[in-house]
Amino acid sequence: MAGSLKLDGSQFLVKEGGQFKITNSELKLKSSGNTVVDSSGNALISESNGVVTMSDKMVPANSFMFRNKIINGGMKISQRGTSFNLVHDGTNSAYTLDRYKVVLGGLAAYECTVSQYSMSSSELNTTGHSKALKWETTTVETGGITGTKNAYVKQMIEAQSLQDLQYGTASAKSFTLSFYVKTDIVGTYSVFFYKADGTAKSYATTYTTTTTDWEKHTVTVPGNTDSAAGIVDDNGQGLWVLWQIGAGPSYTSGTQNSWANHTNSIFAAGHAQNGVMTTINSKWYLTGVQLEVGPSVTPFEHRPPGIELGLCQRYFQKLEYRSSWGAAGFGRIRSTTSKVITSLTYNHEMRIPPHTITLPTIGNAAGNITFLVGEGYPATHGSLEASYSTETYTSLLFQGFTQLGSEGEVAWAYVSGDPTPAIFKLDAEL
Repeated sequence: MAGSLKLDGSQFLVKEGGQFKITNSELKLKSSGNTVVDSSGNALISESNGVVTMSDKMVPANSFMFRNKIINGGMKISQRGTSFNLVHDGTNSAYTLDRYKVVLGGLAAYECTVSQYSMSSSELNTTGHSKALKWETTTVETGGITGTKNAYVKQMIEAQSLQDLQYGTASAKSFTLSFYVKTDIVGTYSVFFYKADGTAKSYATTYTTTTTDWEKHTVTVPGNTDSAAGIVDDNGQGLWVLWQIGAGPSYTSGTQNSWANHTNSIFAAGHAQNGVMTTINSKWYLTGVQLEVGPSVTPFEHRPPGIELGLCQRYFQKLEYRSSWGAAGFGRIRSTTSKVITSLTYNHEMRIPPHTITLPTIGNAAGNITFLVGEGYPATHGSLEASYSTETYTSLLFQGFTQLGSEGEVAWAYVSGDPTPAIFKLDAEL
């Protein structure tokens, strides 16, 4: 028999098939020795001396683990480096901290630095986070933020991680985004969500900063039941989550707070504060990002660093060698003695075969890759001729060597990481 329990008018428990599911994350017991019982008098929740015990009939409506769809929400992982310069006429689109891409569009003069910021003890006390993404303006935009000028940071969530939203069905669920922002330019900023599969759908809303200190903001987005709103169960783009730093009027006039077919006017609908882009040395910070199914905000999910790094490495990873000499892999000399083939095994399976692979320099110097056949090195180092990649390894064919050895001989791929590390970079971002 179905049923529910309401506390102060709000539904807390729902009974389905003999089990009770929690629908609200907070229950306050007013005195010691409290008990919540079902109609038969069986204890569902009991409390004694501050310890709350839940019976095996209590089943959460949503998972307590991995409920955060955002990866690196605490900004602790930054494999590419800790500081990134973006300019209007050069590098105007780049991944920075892991999973966060910064984009500048249509600008005449603007430049900024995005970096990994270390919190002070008071900031850690306020937010519960030790790191943040920091955006600082180094050259202001001229001529105002007009037309299609814009600047933003976004994370794209993989489609198969969003199937529990049930978009495109009558059971489509809402989701809630929570995050901390600090900025010295207070005002109203846009948050934008974009679903690319099939018919592109957009949803824009705003948050308003009122102080120059850290503030927590929460946005709840309704489920989209439109049959064209489905998210394909694959490893492509599922949902963009995007924070606008500045946007011209071509992007700000659209409808807010409802799902609609995408148009440019929705891209930053309601965005009103462009001062970060027009004020030298102005700053905007972001941390504690969490996106979870349902209308409620739960405490931030602090995952172990190794797990968070592994989630990031599905999209980008680097193989780094720091020893004086270390073996990166081995292969063999091919049909001509001027060629050698070797392979790299990744630290973590990637989303797709990497679309970009960056290699160390080839040669006998620190930070380089070379080959050892027996006890000798080639007299002349070659170059990469071809590569073949899967989600777990890459085969590399090098050419142009002299005095390498005989066909079929084993060739060890060696790297020197002293004092400069030898780094292979693998990119499979969305």
